[in-house]
Amino acid sequence: MTSSAAPEMEMSRIKQFTVPLANSIAPDINTVLRELVRFSIKNLDTWKCLEIDDSEPMKFIEPSPFADPKVAARKLVEIANGIETVQDGRIYIELLNGAFLRAKGTPDQYRDALARAIELGWLWRHESGTYVKFTPAGAELFA
Repeated sequence: MTSSAAPEMEMSRIKQFTVPLANSIAPDINTVLRELVRFSIKNLDTWKCLEIDDSEPMKFIEPSPFADPKVAARKLVEIANGIETVQDGRIYIELLNGAFLRAKGTPDQYRDALARAIELGWLWRHESGTYVKFTPAGAELFA
């Protein structure tokens, strides 16, 4: 049997199922379901979606290293410590953001890390949101 004959064979099986239903007079739902189950069981070998390939083990995604906001905040502060400050100890937010994203963090993790670092008193963010500064508690982390 060629691959082009396979769809024709499937169509003939579907027709075998639908013709008795079409010829019956208004079958109730139980009759339809019974016929569908019989058809499915009889043709179980043709259902490709039920086949399970056990030849390769399942691959699981490793959890992100910055999934915990406190760990992400610590990494953010470490990154901020490595950035050269300008004008009165300011660290431009875009430099901090870019470095965090290059360290395989996501934008959501960055936002959570920054909020957590501010909450812990390690960083202070200007009201305009353009830069952050180390607080005395944040500076003590690297003293």
